[in-house]
Amino acid sequence: MSMPDLSIDNELAKVRLSELMESATPKQKMDITGIAMLVNRPIHRVCATGKIPIIVATAVARELNVDPFYLTGEAGKPGEYTKENTTSFLIAKGYSEFADENYIETTISEREYDKDGNLIAVWYNPDPD
Repeated sequence: MSMPDLSIDNELAKVRLSELMESATPKQKMDITGIAMLVNRPIHRVCATGKIPIIVATAVARELNVDPFYLTGEAGKPGEYTKENTTSFLIAKGYSEFADENYIETTISEREYDKDGNLIAVWYNPDPD
């Protein structure tokens, strides 16, 4: 699955993603890493290039509680993750078909953990109906 880069400023996105990932907890890092692998875009490569696909942008925004527009260089402050700004982000980026509450909740939150709390599976459902 190949998804286009959403960043308007790759250099700024690199800095922001790297800083956010450095401040993330180990569990948040594991979750984001697992989600990034769904689109064959390892998070270290996303941080190195600043090229952010939609599922990574929404996952990072949700996991680290930042406005997805901040990740792509379109907002000056981190803000916070909300359903409203994520819906606006999806619509603005041409993913209006995913801009519903079911997508925002299910695609990012369906995970399975082992007994030690390690992420072992993430379900990505682009068509939640």
